[in-house]
Amino acid sequence: SADESADVKAVPVVLFILLVGATVVVVSSHVLIESVTVVALRLSVPQVVISATLVAFGTSLPELVVGMTAIRRGHPELLVGNVIGADVLNVLFVIGASAIASPLPIVDSAARIPEVFLYVHLPAMLAILVLFRLFIFRAVRKNTFERPMGLPLVLLYIVFVVISFAVGGNPAAVGTP
Repeated sequence: SADESADVKAVPVVLFILLVGATVVVVSSHVLIESVTVVALRLSVPQVVISATLVAFGTSLPELVVGMTAIRRGHPELLVGNVIGADVLNVLFVIGASAIASPLPIVDSAARIPEVFLYVHLPAMLAILVLFRLFIFRAVRKNTFERPMGLPLVLLYIVFVVISFAVGGNPAAVGTP
């Protein structure tokens, strides 16, 4: 039928678009890594801070667009599913696959990763997970995630970024174990 032939013709086009998209992602990742290195050096801030703030924000913009679009189209469950799914994917699969490909030097005193990661990023992530869980429980009881619930989350992200840069540029502010 005409529909089947249109679908067959569409497959090569879709595969081409997928290949172009994957190529753009790979090339962009190389540019991103070089840019992060330069920014970190110029700001005298560890790369882990730039990655946990600026890079994370940039790579999360597609999730923000998907989430806003899902809400506007009446599918808020897609926003929550995408955010939780992306977090699980990043923590388990991305870290796991990266470690399989090459050992990850989490404790690298030259990069000051122990101080910033162990004393700022990891505790912040754990606290944010607890807070988010409390907000979700409240949202379930009220049958909605209200606008006033979003403001503290955005403000906490801003605080996280400020603290990350303040501590990342000043290793004495963190202390040693």
